[in-house]
Amino acid sequence: MPMQPIQTFVNRPVAVIMFYCGILLLGTVSLSRLSVDLLPDLTYPRLTVQTPYTDAVPEEVERVVTVPIEQTMATVPGIRRVRSVSREGLSLVIVEFNWGQNMDFASLNAREKLDAMGSLPPEIGKPTVIRLDPASRPFMVLTVTGRELAALKELCSDVFKRRLEQIRGVAMARVTGGQEKEIQILADPTRCLALGVTIDAIARAVENANIDMPGGTVLRGRYRYSLRTLGAFTDIHEIENVTVAYTAAGPVLLKDVARVREGFKERTGRTHYNGQESIGILLHKETGGNTVRVSGQVQSILEELRLEYPEIPLIIAYNQADFISQSIANVMQAILLGGILAFVVLFFFLHEWRHPLNIAAAIPISIIATFILLYFTGVGINLMSLGGLALGVGMLVDSSIVVLENIFRHRELGLKPGPAAVEGTREVAMAVTASTFTTIAVFLPVLYVKGVAGQLFKDQALTVTFSLLASLTVSLSLLPVLASRFGRRVFQTADLDLLNEEEGLSQRKFFRWLKVPLRWLWKALRRTARGLGHDIRRLGRWIFKPLGRILRRLAGPVFRASDRVLAFLLHHYETLLSRALSRRSVTLLILAAILILTAAAASLLPRELMPRVDQGEFTMELNLPPGTSLEALTDQVQNMEAALLKDPGVSDVFSNLGMSGGETGLNLEGSLNHAELRVRLKDGYATDDLMVKYRKIFATGAGRLHFGTGETVLSQILGGSDADVIIQITGDTPAAAALMDSVKAVCSRIPELTDLQSRHEEGRPEYTLTIDRRQAGRYGLSVRQVALHINHLMMGEIASQLKEFDRKTDIRVRPRFEEGKTMEVLLNQRIPASGTLVPLRELIQVRRQRGAVEILRENQTRTISLFADVTGKSLGQTVQRIEAELAGLHRPANTRIRVAGAREEMQASYQSLLLAACLALALVYMIMAAQFESFKHPFIIILSVPMAAVGTVWLLLLTGQSLNVVSLIGVVVLVGIAVNDAIVKVDFINQERRRGTPLTESLMEAGRKRFRPILMTSVTTILGLTPMAVGLGKGAELQRPLALAIIGGLITSTVLTLIMIPVIYSLLAGRRPGPKTNKEQVS
Repeated sequence: MPMQPIQTFVNRPVAVIMFYCGILLLGTVSLSRLSVDLLPDLTYPRLTVQTPYTDAVPEEVERVVTVPIEQTMATVPGIRRVRSVSREGLSLVIVEFNWGQNMDFASLNAREKLDAMGSLPPEIGKPTVIRLDPASRPFMVLTVTGRELAALKELCSDVFKRRLEQIRGVAMARVTGGQEKEIQILADPTRCLALGVTIDAIARAVENANIDMPGGTVLRGRYRYSLRTLGAFTDIHEIENVTVAYTAAGPVLLKDVARVREGFKERTGRTHYNGQESIGILLHKETGGNTVRVSGQVQSILEELRLEYPEIPLIIAYNQADFISQSIANVMQAILLGGILAFVVLFFFLHEWRHPLNIAAAIPISIIATFILLYFTGVGINLMSLGGLALGVGMLVDSSIVVLENIFRHRELGLKPGPAAVEGTREVAMAVTASTFTTIAVFLPVLYVKGVAGQLFKDQALTVTFSLLASLTVSLSLLPVLASRFGRRVFQTADLDLLNEEEGLSQRKFFRWLKVPLRWLWKALRRTARGLGHDIRRLGRWIFKPLGRILRRLAGPVFRASDRVLAFLLHHYETLLSRALSRRSVTLLILAAILILTAAAASLLPRELMPRVDQGEFTMELNLPPGTSLEALTDQVQNMEAALLKDPGVSDVFSNLGMSGGETGLNLEGSLNHAELRVRLKDGYATDDLMVKYRKIFATGAGRLHFGTGETVLSQILGGSDADVIIQITGDTPAAAALMDSVKAVCSRIPELTDLQSRHEEGRPEYTLTIDRRQAGRYGLSVRQVALHINHLMMGEIASQLKEFDRKTDIRVRPRFEEGKTMEVLLNQRIPASGTLVPLRELIQVRRQRGAVEILRENQTRTISLFADVTGKSLGQTVQRIEAELAGLHRPANTRIRVAGAREEMQASYQSLLLAACLALALVYMIMAAQFESFKHPFIIILSVPMAAVGTVWLLLLTGQSLNVVSLIGVVVLVGIAVNDAIVKVDFINQERRRGTPLTESLMEAGRKRFRPILMTSVTTILGLTPMAVGLGKGAELQRPLALAIIGGLITSTVLTLIMIPVIYSLLAGRRPGPKTNKEQVS
């Protein structure tokens, strides 16, 4: 770097310090305005088309709804895969897009295709397009318990919901659970038949009698008046007087054939909290909102509501802000501890507190400056961005260490502080700039990584890049100023510059009249400042000199011990380097053996998509036999809740039974035989231990029980698959079903697979009613008339709605069966036909059978799937064993087995990260080639990368970590970090050779002079990452593999770089430092 900018910085200390004061001010303001969330804004490229078809069996749902929607969605551009699930009363078509697809446009295209598809039969609900967006999940779940659930639900809907939605940052509050009111018109079948009134006729009469319409306008004089015709019901008694038919005796009123009452809709779901039925309030935040801040505002409103309604318990069942706050606090603690450890290392290396304090100043200044760039790039505070700061906290001082160490070297050579600061900074400016840019360069390919890894680590890459750029700026501008001004009269040069500027101004005619008062004012201020500065210095000497003496006495033995250790290491290092240079062949053979052993050890590392993150909770999904009633499901869930609540490690249990909507409010998994229990644990209890315990306790219960970890937010983001392993069989359904039995038997013998379940089951009981067309035709009835009559008898019909202020209550018409809804009662019902009443048993044939619970399809072909989770071993090892076991199975013709699940996302992420690593190596090589003006020296430096991989592999293996997306990101980052020491060393070797020093002496001299700064930068980076590597606190598991990968790589790269790089340099550089070689090695 030219001397002029550095000289300017040293000559203008006031300007430099004011610049950084402005940076600190703007950074503090930016920090206060950054959003706070658990993870970055992530969008999984998937849409779900949800279509209800009430009480339809899966086969009918597939034929009428799923297949047409699949065919329509297949024409949407950018699709990767189309899957579907057809279950009783519901069709789900899942459309997966390529990564990088604009999901706003994809949603718009999907809706346009659905609109152009044409109308489905009227009894089918409208298709709804749903995006898988983690931000759409509720950030807080409230529960309200009490005896009168209907009154509680009204209070929650009318009062609590509205108060909560008024909070800035709350997008929506949704009320779930409880009972929903409806107006029931219970028709007497006997009287209806006697008077010739049908359910459909009653419904049409009620609908026609309940209407408000505009009537146009009339003129009166000079004014125009609007007309409104009012005919809507105002209370329930008006419904009873509706005329439903006419006979010879006169009109037939509704109350003559039916009874009108207020009732409740048939229950399809329940919500429990700690064993009691409750009302749930699910709060969703606005996009980009600060979760922690909004959560605090919600809790303030809840306190007000508790004072207004002291008899109603308002309980927070789930609050994402708690986990976010704890996770962010843990990362902030890791940043603080890393900075302190880095400062302590510098303190012991430099033997005083002032200059380590100068270097350590780069950490907070760089971090606060990073907040400015985060604000303007739209990156918020989350686990990944703060993880980037924790990752970079040890590297932020690397440039400053190299710069300050070189300034000290020039001070020892006799230069004054100012010239030493300028010359010392200039010599290493290009080297530290290159090393910083090589580190930054490895984060650029991360932005190209597709899939979950790319979205998850984008914020981290940007954060590290911004912080390193800020630290480089600090080391080349602020640090020379501080190093040149310590121990001198501060700002003396700045005074002269300001006076010269003042004289320059006085020469201008326009400002000449300001000369005398400005000079007088400046002299007065300068005298005051000097006086204050003198007093402050005296006070500082009086206070700090005794403290300094005490600290020196206490630290003296430690300093002497550290000096002895450093001298011991340097002596043995020189001896070892000398032997390595004299026996280069043996040295290279040892390196090759180390690399071969490391490659063998790498094959033993378990492989998985993401590290497990324990959020202190787990879920249990209970599926009872198909056809189980909601009451039977409730009994079993209450028994499970009672057992869980007796456990001292369980804090609370939140349960969703049936089709209550769950946390997302979407019935994607809901059915009357399905329940989901979320178990939150107290601090100090391990989630895995309790899962193993209750897996054994509940193993003997009825139905299937599936356990899931509490990583509810991450599991929605990291792939979106239903299980760790999904074995799919496609082909002819009977043959595929037989093959599935064999596959299930094989998988049951693999102990690592737990919670095996196949959703293709012939288990749902049903009656099929076949209408006799010929018999119906004899009475003048169509098949549709008979089917609608049966539908209205058993399900009723929503005729209209009763409006009360802003509330609408459904009005349902259905027959009143005193004996209950049984098959015998249905068969005894009669249908009007040609002036007579025909019993239904004469028109239909009844058969009892069992149908599929649900039908799965992929790419418009039926599939049968087996779902399983992996425990005890890695996903990669388990999948390899599954494939080996399945290879020996006999497969019928036209059937195919495919192992899917989280493995697919893992393979895609691994391929993207491999590409990122190759790009990182290429970029690092190009940057170094540009710096050294050589193609050979960058190749020497790049060899430090495999040396770093040695430590990464062995440390991950020793600590029991897996090879996952996070640890692979650490490997990519290591490509840029590992070469830094080699860059500094090779640059110094080149400088020595340009001075005419022989090759061997240049290698030894570079090793001797660069030993201390290389050791300092490596140790500070390692200790800066140590708190993250320890992984204490919630959320730390996500960042721990990354820190361990970098620490292990730095340890071996530092040790091997000090030895191997000089050896390789001596082999490739040649021994004659002639003019050509000098030109090639110019820095």
